[in-house]
Amino acid sequence: MMDADMVEPGPTAGAASGCQFCVARTAPPLARGERFRVLTADVHALGATGTALENTGNGQTALRVALDGDQPGTESLIDLKRVLLERLPGTPPAPWALPIPQGYAEHVDLLVVNIAAATNWLSIAVPDWERIYALIHYIWDQQLPIYPEELQTVLAAHGIPETRCRELASIFDHGRNLLMLTKQKPPRKTRRLAEAPR
Repeated sequence: MMDADMVEPGPTAGAASGCQFCVARTAPPLARGERFRVLTADVHALGATGTALENTGNGQTALRVALDGDQPGTESLIDLKRVLLERLPGTPPAPWALPIPQGYAEHVDLLVVNIAAATNWLSIAVPDWERIYALIHYIWDQQLPIYPEELQTVLAAHGIPETRCRELASIFDHGRNLLMLTKQKPPRKTRRLAEAPR
């Protein structure tokens, strides 16, 4: 049983910690006329802005929108299962946000949310290893320059207990180093930004 002060691990804890992606994931549906920004790369450009042309409701999987920069009267359809939209004005990046390009940061965040939400961290000693391996593989495969201490902070911000965060950050460090050594594929320094993107 969770303490009354404890927030459920996953997107709820992430939103409470100021994660711009989790705030968008847990926000109420967009209403007609509300402004938004695209947070995930898909058919629509990452960072594209626009206006909702209809209300979004429970179970709705697509949204008619007018994207800024399109010809007047042009409508687009956004697949809400694949594209994360942020209501404007958006949430600024948290102090612990990863300093990597936004499309990568959103995907890392989604993997962390899945890890945080898939395990009862207070009573189960073994986390969901497949999800942890998927996170390690994605960071290595995309050659993202993320330090274990940064990942540890992101895990903690999503509600994973601090002792488990240290353990998972160490596993991440060893796993990524093993992949880099065997596959000769180190992180790309060009994917490290001075600060988290807005």
